[in-house]
Amino acid sequence: MTSTKRIVCNLINIQSIGNKTQAIREIVNNQDLDICMLTETWLSGSVGDCSRINEMSPNSYSFYHVPRENK
Repeated sequence: MTSTKRIVCNLINIQSIGNKTQAIREIVNNQDLDICMLTETWLSGSVGDCSRINEMSPNSYSFYHVPRENK
């Protein structure tokens, strides 16, 4: 018998984290996601952004932020 492992991923074009942090957290938890990718977060790295990241990231998850370079 062959065992199959699966990775559950979701990609969301969020168009600003703003007041959507709880909704994102619920999506991650309810869909039992292994990976949740967010585009167009409009995060800048400010202190306020750090609190938003903490609000939307369930305790057992890590948040990896790679902002676009300014040219």
